[in-house]
Amino acid sequence: MSRQIESLSLRERGRGEGRSQKLPLPPELLAFARSLRQQPPDAEQRMWSLLRDRRFLSRKFRRQYLFPPYVLDFYCDELKLAVELDGGQHAGETASAMDELRSGYLRKKGIQVVRYWNHDVLRDPEGVLQDLMGQMQLRAGPSPQPSPGGRGRKAVVSSLGKGRHEVSGEGARSK
Repeated sequence: MSRQIESLSLRERGRGEGRSQKLPLPPELLAFARSLRQQPPDAEQRMWSLLRDRRFLSRKFRRQYLFPPYVLDFYCDELKLAVELDGGQHAGETASAMDELRSGYLRKKGIQVVRYWNHDVLRDPEGVLQDLMGQMQLRAGPSPQPSPGGRGRKAVVSSLGKGRHEVSGEGARSK
């Protein structure tokens, strides 16, 4: 009987179908992402401690996720959501224009980008997470089983008054 199975093709045995070849990542981009993981800024370290291991809303986030030609600070594949943390170098007009080009590219690929200032992550992580929770709930859509009788926790989404917030596709951005 094993000879009969061996004579079948991979497709007939249920293997090999649906697999696609992964394109090799550019070595310089891979090295750049590794260096960012090894020496992250304080705000990224803080945010990662809050998002890792499905700690936040049981969603899996990856850090320094390669999405050529970019490296995303944090990425939730399940929601197609990128979280970008920006320092002072993103405050100028040129940097803002580059950020918008990047966000536009990701939006075309179906990825929503949410941006926060580094200092907001360090000074008010709860506020950042509250806002992120609202963005994630919007992205995920309505709950399949709403809470009966209006019981349960309601999410309050607040803007980050001092910080920067952007949602690609809607163009909402404040500085």
